[in-house]
Amino acid sequence: MPAPVPAGPVVEAAPAEPVEAVDESAAITALHPQVRAGATSVLEANRTRLRNACFKGQPVKLRVEASFDPDGRLLVLNIPDDPRNAAASACVREQRVALAVDPPGRHVTVEVPFELP
Repeated sequence: MPAPVPAGPVVEAAPAEPVEAVDESAAITALHPQVRAGATSVLEANRTRLRNACFKGQPVKLRVEASFDPDGRLLVLNIPDDPRNAAASACVREQRVALAVDPPGRHVTVEVPFELP
């Protein structure tokens, strides 16, 4: 007796994402507003110093990208150039703002808009 022939191509289902990964992602996403608010607060507290050092009459729009460890310590800071005012962007990077937030309990990366003046 011949072997049965499959009716169509065999399609394998994509593996489901582990529940733990989904839960971790949701937990990190839930922390974004808190961490973003903390980073914004530090930037605002330094606004006068940054404005005095870096504002030369032309407004600058920055996007501050910051990664924090579970204890709220800064791990990575990236401030891309504002294409309209790269010199002011570089100046802000040179000011070494002591960016830290309340301990989020997980590694979290946020993006914070910041404008001068």
